[in-house]
Amino acid sequence: MARISRAKRLAMRVAMMPRDTNGQGYIFGGVLLSNIDLAGASVAKQACPAGLIKKVVTRAMDPVDFTKPVLVNDILTCYGKVTRVGSTSLSVHVDVDVDRGGLIIPVASADMVFVSVDDDERPLAIPCAPKRRNRRPVTPKPAVAPLVPIGPRVLAMRKTMLPFETNGMGNIFGGVLLSHMDLAGSYVARRFCANAYIDRCVTRFMDKVEFKQPVHVNDVITCYGSVTRIGTTSVTVHVEVEADRGGLIIPVTSADMVFVAVDNDGKPTAIGCCPKSTGCGG
Repeated sequence: MARISRAKRLAMRVAMMPRDTNGQGYIFGGVLLSNIDLAGASVAKQACPAGLIKKVVTRAMDPVDFTKPVLVNDILTCYGKVTRVGSTSLSVHVDVDVDRGGLIIPVASADMVFVSVDDDERPLAIPCAPKRRNRRPVTPKPAVAPLVPIGPRVLAMRKTMLPFETNGMGNIFGGVLLSHMDLAGSYVARRFCANAYIDRCVTRFMDKVEFKQPVHVNDVITCYGSVTRIGTTSVTVHVEVEADRGGLIIPVTSADMVFVAVDNDGKPTAIGCCPKSTGCGG
């Protein structure tokens, strides 16, 4: 049996264009998430020699930390390597940096889980996965208490999924969903203040994302957001995504995201606002 490749490889290199920017002139966080998803899937599919893995779906994405903003004309490069192999799944670590006039700047990293599937989207055994060995029982990690919302649950986005948003298997591309979550979270963060509209903010962090169900063409997805924490310069938003499939409401995914308020030079700036839910005005 051929051994699975765990070598670090260059998975993607693209130039950032004006069409990739948000309204503040930075490269939209959703574009970065989309490229990370594409790069991770490419590494997962190429892990087995002779192209044995035909189809994969994104199952989960661990915390994504955006360390630096990305600008137009930056050359974005994604490197990935397989870090764990299961019977039907692979974990891939993706590092992202940009080349800005010869200066190499690390901008993000993520750990992702991809599941090998057949034509009916059922999990499929990975041909080159190593045989399982007896392992010591793993002590479960203590549960982390969920953040309690301090603001109302806001309907931040609702749209119908279209054919051009699908991946090669006909499902809605995971990167598209991540992009919409980033937009929805930013909307909630920027409009949370009662006495000061947050004009500019950048995505700083996205907690673990787990895709519970695939999304199909003609599904109507709805993104809800609620603020769970306010810092000196940042706002944390919990985003939930549901799909309406002919009247059946299907929970799809959720994540906690951190947005940082910045000035015109991209430097963090104090928020100093009152939550609308408190009615403090100002």
